[in-house]
Amino acid sequence: MPEINLKNICLGGISDSEYIGNKNQVAELVGFDIHSEPGILKSSALFEELPLVFRYGGVDENVIGMNLPLSDGFFFLSKDTGRVWRLDESDDTMSYVCTDTLPYESWTVFGTYLILVAYNKIHRILLTTIASSMEWKNEAGWNWKTLSDSNAHPILQQNGKVYIGDGTKLVEIDSAGNYNADVLNGSLTGDILCIKESGSNIILGLSDYKIVTWNGYSEAPSYSDKTVGDRLSLFIPVDNAVVALSNETANLYTCDGERANFLRQIRADRDATVKTIASYHRSTLDFGGIPYFALYNDGGDKIVLPGLYSFARKNSSYPYVLNHDYPIIESGEFLENSVIIDSVFGTYSLYYIYHKTSGTDQTSHVMKRNEAKLMSGSYLKTLIYPISNSDNLNLGKIEVGYRALPTGTSIKMYASKNYGAFSQITVVVDAKNNLVTGKVNVGKCRTLQVIIETAGYVNKAPEIDMININI
Repeated sequence: MPEINLKNICLGGISDSEYIGNKNQVAELVGFDIHSEPGILKSSALFEELPLVFRYGGVDENVIGMNLPLSDGFFFLSKDTGRVWRLDESDDTMSYVCTDTLPYESWTVFGTYLILVAYNKIHRILLTTIASSMEWKNEAGWNWKTLSDSNAHPILQQNGKVYIGDGTKLVEIDSAGNYNADVLNGSLTGDILCIKESGSNIILGLSDYKIVTWNGYSEAPSYSDKTVGDRLSLFIPVDNAVVALSNETANLYTCDGERANFLRQIRADRDATVKTIASYHRSTLDFGGIPYFALYNDGGDKIVLPGLYSFARKNSSYPYVLNHDYPIIESGEFLENSVIIDSVFGTYSLYYIYHKTSGTDQTSHVMKRNEAKLMSGSYLKTLIYPISNSDNLNLGKIEVGYRALPTGTSIKMYASKNYGAFSQITVVVDAKNNLVTGKVNVGKCRTLQVIIETAGYVNKAPEIDMININI
């Protein structure tokens, strides 16, 4: 009787195929903290929605979040217009600080200034002015410079300067405010979609399927490589490495300064007809040593389950693994389609903002991670395991070992045979041996796939230390 043992999922994470994977890999891994205690599967902290409404003249607006090194809270920037709200975190009240007309896209704090990109404008405003002003557009530095392109404007600080993608141009701003509209002198052939530092170098992902490296002082890029059919649209802040994501194929690449090397794929749902996913350049953040990036579906199909993913490791002794740490939960259900994650941000707490693209509720939802509460409904889905009919087996046994199973929580099991629908399995809890067991009839069955789900309660959830599947 074959036995599959899953004990250290922190060493495997999510595979890029449902049918084959490395040791300790699974097909889906949703809502688990796999890094804080390697070897133990714990439910992730719960994200809760803040009671905020972004409305002007009776019309709801979509926003991105901006946390500045100021004492008076967060700012929310409209993607639809030029309005800005300041949030007073002491009582969750908001006030306007700007009522301009151009939608905002990216920002960075550079010395004593806020560099803010809105559509095709760059604003450069003193932080001390922002803290006290109730109308930013009346301050010095508003509409400081005009960009030539109105599309994506990724932004980066490197070598004591700020760099902004402006179509095929790379803007450079130094600490004295000197402005160079194209530091690469027209040498790029595609629009800049993403930008990342690598040592003292700068790496750019371009719309013509190229990735280029620039040393920061030459008149043109130092190296250029072309990916096969992949536009690299997002850089993920993975330690000192450069990892890039293609929205078109869900492929991950590493970039060594000279070329892009295929790393792995983020597996798409096998029933999806469209394979493209989406993520904004402002939707990635290294928080607490974990590099998070947001993914959602670009179209109507469920290609991936939207939410915050990570490509991380506990330390240098561990491999990098893919995990879906935080799905989007609304009314107890995971959102699958028609949702956009607009930004990921935070300094002392982790936040993300999403909005739906269908239905009557299309306003922004601001989500904050609550460390005092745990998710309920975290689950993993195994690979699809082949079963030999010659074994003449009738019953397979599934065992889940746990370190903790608090009162009011449970571990559930589901099985799919021959690619069919999942059915729940009756389980037996052996409290003496910290074991939950279920049996599944695998007679005349060619394939088996299993889901293990944990049900928590407020700040309590099961903690799993091993899974055995005997078929």
